[in-house]
Amino acid sequence: MEFFKDINPNMNMNQGKLPPAPPKIQPTMKNKFDDSDDLCECFNKYTYLRLRNGQSFWIWLIAIYDTYIICYRWNGQRWVSAQVSKRQIADCDC
Repeated sequence: MEFFKDINPNMNMNQGKLPPAPPKIQPTMKNKFDDSDDLCECFNKYTYLRLRNGQSFWIWLIAIYDTYIICYRWNGQRWVSAQVSKRQIADCDC
């Protein structure tokens, strides 16, 4: 089952100005993800997501929809565009 998928690598909704690499430190997760309101505070901030399957990664949030989010996901070397199902988000920290 796919919990997130990389999407158009040319997507550029931040006018070509993505932030530098996120912090190397992984934050202690303290915010249980309940709904989109939790993520609304995370626009224009480094956000660390932990998914229900145990995966975790940094994102730069672009858009929130009913069932998924659009973001840039840090793959360890660069930002790649991604779509993440909101059902799979366990918690977030921004």
